[in-house]
Amino acid sequence: MSAVLLERITAGPWQTNTYVLAAGPHSPCVVIDPGFDAEPLIDVVLARHDLTPAGIVLTHGHLDHVASVPNVAASHDLTVWIHPEDEVLLSDPAAGLSPESKPLLEQFYGTAKPSFRPEKLKHINDGDEVSIGGIDLRVWHSPGHTPGCVVLTTDSERLMLSGDVLFNQGVGRTDLPRSDPAAMKTSLTRIMDTFDDGVEVYPGHGPSTSIGSERSRAIQ
Repeated sequence: MSAVLLERITAGPWQTNTYVLAAGPHSPCVVIDPGFDAEPLIDVVLARHDLTPAGIVLTHGHLDHVASVPNVAASHDLTVWIHPEDEVLLSDPAAGLSPESKPLLEQFYGTAKPSFRPEKLKHINDGDEVSIGGIDLRVWHSPGHTPGCVVLTTDSERLMLSGDVLFNQGVGRTDLPRSDPAAMKTSLTRIMDTFDDGVEVYPGHGPSTSIGSERSRAIQ
């Protein structure tokens, strides 16, 4: 079943987008990328639409996309899905941070080494079709920003959750630790070669866009 209800939550110091997908109100839902300060806002969305979380899927393992994972997962007894290449970032978030961002880690968590690894964790890989709470997601491994970045599409492939791969008027950074500019170019080329202009794109930061709007600038 394709998602017909999609709510975007923007929160935290990096203004990261968390998404809640459901087939409709009064139903199970999937939470995508619960980041900094997202938990109370997720609760508002759940109450507004009478939704019950059925799982969490991560587009990648960067701190700003996973900071609320442990609390949200524990509160609802959820399994979390992530690509295996980014699993390390759940237990070692500093490994993915730029030099200018690392002081923020100490500011938020002190000298302790934080871990965002949930109790229940599963891997997703390229080509997987994951069904969670009636929502069918297809996984497209899209490395470059991180080795384990994925793009997610609904079963109809008319809606894309692009994480930090593709933005409105931009693409993900490739100057971070574990980034790979060549891999990013390959990932973007694959996306543009696979999807038509009408596919709606919901990125990890900023407003939504479409494949058509980003086609000319995404792989320059």
